Amino acid sequence: METAGICLALFCLDFADALVKPEDYHFWREVKDRLPKEFEENLIKMGAEKESAHLYQDLISMRYQEYEKTTQEAIDIWNSEEPRFRELQTEVAKHSAARVHAIAIGAADHIRRGKLKKVDRLPSFLISWLLYLNEDIGKFIKKL
Repeated sequence: METAGICLALFCLDFADALVKPEDYHFWREVKDRLPKEFEENLIKMGAEKESAHLYQDLISMRYQEYEKTTQEAIDIWNSEEPRFRELQTEVAKHSAARVHAIAIGAADHIRRGKLKKVDRLPSFLISWLLYLNEDIGKFIKKL
């Protein structure tokens, strides 16, 4: 769950330029670069072994790449098959919708250890959580 939330934050930070003044964008790039390391440091402060905490950086990187690929696949499919998706005005909005679904399905599949079933409600719960988190991150970026 933590990895899914961090990956969502990283994706949001990829698109921070759509939310902030150009002169402030460099700050958010630095935040994006620093976020996984900060998570590792917090795990260590909470008592995790340094080696175990460091594994999270690799996991975040791996999941980020996985979710990035799945997000692009969703965008490609929805662009060709979903008229309402094509009505979204910007690439930022399309990416936002697709990434939430991609992360939710990927995270649910990892939680279920590859045994996710079509009728499983976990992806729906994760989509709801990630939609709120996505909005909160966007509001935070705009506000700060």
